[in-house]
Amino acid sequence: MAARVCILITALVYLFFGIAGLFPSLVYLPPPQLQYYHMNMAGPWGYLFTWLPVNRVHDVLYIVIGAFALPAAGMRSTAIIYARGLFFLMVTLTGIGFLPLGLSRLGGLIPLFDWNVMVHSVTAILMYYYGFIYPLDWGGKEPPEEMVKIRA
Repeated sequence: MAARVCILITALVYLFFGIAGLFPSLVYLPPPQLQYYHMNMAGPWGYLFTWLPVNRVHDVLYIVIGAFALPAAGMRSTAIIYARGLFFLMVTLTGIGFLPLGLSRLGGLIPLFDWNVMVHSVTAILMYYYGFIYPLDWGGKEPPEEMVKIRA
């Protein structure tokens, strides 16, 4: 149950950020030193809610992540598989975000620097827990009802 809830919350958060990034009034222009100094991005980009760098490709990526997470949250097995896949994607995006010399922009395609590194790394940690560790807590089964009542 917990893996399904985590995936559902992940879906809602990523859909929220993806859809909010499509509204120009919520995306603020980057500071002037970043606008023109070695920041060749494909298309317009800015900071969503003044802290998360986004562009259209980034918004579409977040919407796709959220859209695939919604049906995956329906069953426990699909939620665990989705968590494992999203873990590997987020680790990759986090690693790319740490690359120097402008490689964290993937050639100007998507901004993976700044707070994106933190968002992707927190998502990777959560997906690692619910994809790999949580299924092993009870031998791959849901805990008995008595234990759920005691833990709650």
